[in-house]
Amino acid sequence: MDDRATDVASAPELYTSTTRRFAAAVIQDRIDELSAVVDTGTAVRHRSADGAPCHTTTTGDALPDLPSGFRSLGETHHAAARATADSVYERSVAPDDAVELLARIRAGARRQSADVTFVQVRFEEFAQCMTVSRPGEEPRQDTRRRVRTVVRTTATRTGTTRTSSLMTAASGWDELLERVAADCPGRRAAELATGLLTADPLPDGELPVVFAGSTGAALIHEVCGHALEGDLLADRRSLFADRSEPELASAVLTVLDDPRLGGWGSYEFDDEGTPARPVALVEAGRLTGQVTCRESAHRLGVPASGHARRIDYQQPPLPRLSNTSVRAGAERPDALLSGIGHGVLVTEVAGGHVNPMTGEFTVQVTTGRAIRDGKPAEPLGSGTVRGNVRTALAAIKAVADDVSVSDAVCVKRGQHVPVSFSSPSLLVESGLRLSGGRF
Repeated sequence: MDDRATDVASAPELYTSTTRRFAAAVIQDRIDELSAVVDTGTAVRHRSADGAPCHTTTTGDALPDLPSGFRSLGETHHAAARATADSVYERSVAPDDAVELLARIRAGARRQSADVTFVQVRFEEFAQCMTVSRPGEEPRQDTRRRVRTVVRTTATRTGTTRTSSLMTAASGWDELLERVAADCPGRRAAELATGLLTADPLPDGELPVVFAGSTGAALIHEVCGHALEGDLLADRRSLFADRSEPELASAVLTVLDDPRLGGWGSYEFDDEGTPARPVALVEAGRLTGQVTCRESAHRLGVPASGHARRIDYQQPPLPRLSNTSVRAGAERPDALLSGIGHGVLVTEVAGGHVNPMTGEFTVQVTTGRAIRDGKPAEPLGSGTVRGNVRTALAAIKAVADDVSVSDAVCVKRGQHVPVSFSSPSLLVESGLRLSGGRF
């Protein structure tokens, strides 16, 4: 079926999700939380006779009222959803195993330094089976599994206190164990916190900035990704809505968003049942694509990209990013630093925010290094990088070949979804305003 030709809101859409959430937390040397919640419900979206959008939900095994003539659709959907609901219990993590992992991570943090005074480690497991049905289409189903640990560490020395937070994420328990063994998150979080005790804050002023590895994709996620979400474009609430200036960066920059890349933000079908596919957002410095749900795609006159995401049946699907990647360049990372007399190398970020209409954005930096005479110098602590989308993209002058990957959680209208960033180091030569201090 051609998504461009379908008025996606004219026929009812049924969405059922069964979601299991399990959490465990250890604070200092005690178990602070062990909880498990399972939630099932169904949502129906359609338009009333006067064209007004309708969104109704029911909790549990019941179906909401359907428009007349679609009862058989509801029965087929209901049978498909019930047949797979129990899959959320498969391969679930035993509470004792989760607590034992948290204890190991905590011990790794405490062993690192006597300056570590507080450690909190949290484990979360998310499993969801979703079913989407529409008239004339077979039900689409997908099961998503996500697990993560988050370690928060506090270090104190001579009256100075600094904290760090580090997330390790995976699509399953075995993968998480491998990543924890390889990354040693407890030790790394303690190193970050103790390192910040003696680090200077970011310098104030406008300086060249090199974003190391996956922090480059985190920057791009904020700088151009959100402004290329279909609902914002269709509502003309994005600075890219008129596409009057498609050339906005140098030819070194190519950006893709691919839900099937294999990262933490991956899925086979989106939450409207559209097959996931990669989208080139920027090719050789030119705006070339957008991420859409079915309705925003219909309004924009383009195919749906398979980027409609929702956390469960209680929330509507929204066009969202998934796995954002920046294509590697040909330069070595040290070549990006070599021409900088005084600048900043960003090594860790903690998120950001963008105003999609004005293009003004902020990125929160947690750790970095000063760049002096083309070399990494003294360590730097937290601060904020501010800029304008068009200015920042035009100032990306070099892309290295050192690709790395990180995972995060993106929030839009209160809905938290997993995303990942894959990127080499990027040089933003000018236009970024830095300010030091804790954010």
